Amino acid sequence: MSLKHKSGTQKRKQKKQVLERLINVTLTLSMCNLAFRGHRKVLGHANSGNFLSIVELLAKYNPVLKQLVSMPSGSIRYLSHTIQEELIEILSKRIEGNIVEEIKAAPFFSVIMDTTQDISKTDQLGQIFRYVTIETDERNVATGVKINESFLGFQEICDQSASGLEKKIISCIEQKGLDISKCCGQGYDGASNMTGVYSGVQARISKNNITLKGLCPTRWSSRYESLLALRFRYLDVMKALTKIVLLSKNADERCEASALKKLMENLNFVFLVVLQTKILEVVNAVSKLL
Repeated sequence: MSLKHKSGTQKRKQKKQVLERLINVTLTLSMCNLAFRGHRKVLGHANSGNFLSIVELLAKYNPVLKQLVSMPSGSIRYLSHTIQEELIEILSKRIEGNIVEEIKAAPFFSVIMDTTQDISKTDQLGQIFRYVTIETDERNVATGVKINESFLGFQEICDQSASGLEKKIISCIEQKGLDISKCCGQGYDGASNMTGVYSGVQARISKNNITLKGLCPTRWSSRYESLLALRFRYLDVMKALTKIVLLSKNADERCEASALKKLMENLNFVFLVVLQTKILEVVNAVSKLL
């Protein structure tokens, strides 16, 4: 190995060690919600900020950082405010990516979103996702369930109407690669354009995640409504089951969807759904009168 090659390898190793330490400083300040910069942007000043102050403190005990801070002014030391901002940006994207992967792995998720104004009076949409993760032991056996709530940033919004907010929220979900059909709940403030029953954001987004009517065993009207929904949305249900069979990564989901699809393709099933609907229509009318 040539002397030049050895020198290059040593420099790369040194830079890697420096970046590892600076990344840890960045993570520590971020987790403690502390400001990075002060009034001064150079080492050695009392008001140089938390980032440079911690680097100087660690340099007293760490030879890698000690060598870094002792380098002459003008050298590449990765301590400028632009480098600090780049580290924050890179780490935030990495952390956000890990959170998004957890949300994707969850069977369902819910969104909690609200708008607020920043110091420049610009409306910002806050994005919070709530989801469930399955905790496992070293043998990969499920040991518990954990409910997580993660904040994934702000998005600037210009259109405060229900339609505009709906598009923005759906865009935020899709940009992260999340399946909106897994969105089982929504949380907003009490404004009519957010939670309005007919034209609010909540109602609009719910249309993208249509579900079958639930069955209540004690109410005849519930049985009738469930069968009626199945009768008139038969093709949509079949399409949904086919999609699960073809695209789902969960073997249990595919197996159950395949069995239901096979059952619903039977002529007897279709005949009984139509017949039961007509019978329950009469029973439901009498039940309501009583």
